[in-house]
Amino acid sequence: MTKKDPLKIIEDNYKRNRDLLIANFDQCWQFADFVPIMFATRFGGQSIYYHHKALLAAKKDFLEDEHIEMIHKVLKAWGMGGRGMDLVPSKDLKKQLYKYKHDSDKQEIQLKYEKKRIDKMDNNSIEEIVKWMFDNDIKNKIKGSEKNTKPKIVLLSKTFHHILPSIIPPIDRQYSLRFMKWKREDFNAKKMVGINSDEKRLARIFIEGMRDFFKNTEKGQFLVNEKLVKPDPEENVVGSFNTSLPKIFDNLVVAFVLLQRAKLSVASIKAK
Repeated sequence: MTKKDPLKIIEDNYKRNRDLLIANFDQCWQFADFVPIMFATRFGGQSIYYHHKALLAAKKDFLEDEHIEMIHKVLKAWGMGGRGMDLVPSKDLKKQLYKYKHDSDKQEIQLKYEKKRIDKMDNNSIEEIVKWMFDNDIKNKIKGSEKNTKPKIVLLSKTFHHILPSIIPPIDRQYSLRFMKWKREDFNAKKMVGINSDEKRLARIFIEGMRDFFKNTEKGQFLVNEKLVKPDPEENVVGSFNTSLPKIFDNLVVAFVLLQRAKLSVASIKAK
């Protein structure tokens, strides 16, 4: 008997959880209103403020001083400097991302995709973006501590979300990867979500599934057309996290996981 590809098992589980989210979209969307409140409570009001500032800086002066400074601040505000992670100083991040910006091949990718949106991307484009994000030239520069240089997927996705926010989602262990890898009845387990060695493929599966949600479902199209908001550096209220399609999807995933954990209307969180 042929052994099933472990990442295919993860992909199938991710699709099941995504179908459950769609089947209970109204409840999850309503609960997603509490995500920015929860985020601000956990990390402080600056977590939302610097998210908006980084997105605005990207439009004004892409990967120059202010943009990179805001990326560094939002990463710290989102907890990347704690929990065993060793975030590089701002001046080092600037050197790394300046070099990253001005490399001709990477600059070409940035120019190609800067104004693209995830629901318009094909699989080949997503593969190219993921390769760009995990490029060998940066893998040891935005990293964890010397004892924990992996996983890269969390820190890289949160960094590059603020570089190409309309394509790359912020991915974390607590919600994104739990939603992707675990059955919903296990969401309350306290163990750490494991990271597969093929992080590029894991990221690609997540982003392709997110793309399919926005491109091919009625609920996804509703969000594309009705719920995107412009980033506002002064806004720190409910709804302020609907700044891109990937962030909207992230909010829905967080809401879905929290509903399962709290066992709120668990009977209704099932495929219909």
